[in-house]
Amino acid sequence: MAASTSVDHWMLAEPGTPAFDPRREALDVPPGFQMGERRRLLTLLPEIWYERAFELEESNWSPEGGRPFVESDGQSVLIPAVMPSRDEGILGVLHAAGHLVFGSFDGTAIREIFCGAGAPRPASGPIPWAALWEHYGDDVLRFELLFDMCEDLRIDSRVQSRVPNYLSRLLATGLRNRPFPPGALPYFDSALAAVSSALAIVRGKPTDLDPRLRSLLEPTATIADAFRVANELYAESELPAVMDQEVFHSAYLPGRAPNAARLTRESSREEQGADAHTGASRKNRKAGSGQHEPDEQQLAGTFDLQPGETGEMAESEGGSSESGKRSPGRAQAQAAESGRFYHEWDYRKVRYKHNWTWVIEKPFGESNGTEADRLETRYAAVLKHLKKVIQAQKPTRSAPRARQFDGDDIDLNAVVAYVSEKRGGISPQPAIYRRREIRQRDVAVTLLADMSTSIMQLLPKGGERLVDRVRAGVLLFVESMEEVGDLYSVAGFRSRCSDNVTYFTIKDFEQPLTPEVKSLIGGISGRLATRMGAAIRHATA
Repeated sequence: MAASTSVDHWMLAEPGTPAFDPRREALDVPPGFQMGERRRLLTLLPEIWYERAFELEESNWSPEGGRPFVESDGQSVLIPAVMPSRDEGILGVLHAAGHLVFGSFDGTAIREIFCGAGAPRPASGPIPWAALWEHYGDDVLRFELLFDMCEDLRIDSRVQSRVPNYLSRLLATGLRNRPFPPGALPYFDSALAAVSSALAIVRGKPTDLDPRLRSLLEPTATIADAFRVANELYAESELPAVMDQEVFHSAYLPGRAPNAARLTRESSREEQGADAHTGASRKNRKAGSGQHEPDEQQLAGTFDLQPGETGEMAESEGGSSESGKRSPGRAQAQAAESGRFYHEWDYRKVRYKHNWTWVIEKPFGESNGTEADRLETRYAAVLKHLKKVIQAQKPTRSAPRARQFDGDDIDLNAVVAYVSEKRGGISPQPAIYRRREIRQRDVAVTLLADMSTSIMQLLPKGGERLVDRVRAGVLLFVESMEEVGDLYSVAGFRSRCSDNVTYFTIKDFEQPLTPEVKSLIGGISGRLATRMGAAIRHATA
């Protein structure tokens, strides 16, 4: 069997999914290829071909939003809940990951674009593309389609250099899924013709591809070159104007997204170079640590392949068979750090996703004793009042316990029952006493603090941040629990998608309240996202 045959197995297989019908997307449970259910496949494929790991996150797409597509924000690959077909889902993920690998977010090239267009660009932070479009007025959608066609062609040619038969599969999928609005056909067909010509060049066949587009197939071409070529084509293009968003979105090839649809984060070429070696360095670390890798049978199941074909997939890329066996991001996290899987509720499908989230428990390492002292001083009066309230609720008075075998007094009700049962021929237990004792509460409490980016926001009044209130609340809580004497613990959580939910232990149940613990509370800060369900399940477990 040829080395690339295992790749052709999925790249050339005839999909059994019908053509995309936008009207079906209005259903509560969208039909098509469920991206979440095949997350492991979608994580593993680009990781193998590009020799690096990618963050796959759920996008904010909903059925009311029209045609689903895979996109990127310069950091992650954003996938919708569903794609029209398996091929479109896989092609879309490989293409979006290609944007991250092959320089669509290169800071030098993006600065060249903004400088050449004379458009303002922020010195730091996410890049708003809207400033580039002002020059095109009401005809901006036509230029965006031409620009995205040029940049997508550049990326597709680079992806083809890594993924055998990528262009042929894209061409076949495009021919089977022609867009519904007639106004989108000229742009769709132009992009498809460019892909067909690029495929002919790969196969060494003659083609009449525009020389300007052909220059984008060179490995040295950048997104700045794509922008320049798009402007040249726009100046002489006879393609019709586009005024309708449905036509605009339908004009893209299967799985493609408007590349400037969202704010993006630029990257440096040094970062891209470092990313290119991520896969190899990760493999070396695993080889040295002896950590478990998924076996060939597991990997074959992921690709719907037969055992033995996984090694050939890697060899077709020029790597070893071992590189084809690297686990997806979730398995890597499991190998690197101890954690636990949890189910997660899917409100769209009204069911749980099996083992969908991975929670890693860590001790919290950020401390700020100065902030803890400041908060204790500021809320001293509140704490004093709180302790008075707690003292009034503490179980200081003794309570009677009936039907005891020994005690301070006779339990008359128990004596009557004892005599009655004995005369009735029953052998009763002589639990006829009562005694008074102070009952101890059997209570354990965990306070779980949100440590995501949202707590860093400013409050409407006073200029304080929400995180200041969070720290103060936790400090008051621990002082109160010390007063009442119940077992308690303090934890926090934050997340980076479903595969990386971090649960921080600030104070354990058996740990005393020390100045070090208070310093950790003073060091609470917010970053990343909030995956609350997984953290709550871990806390209760």
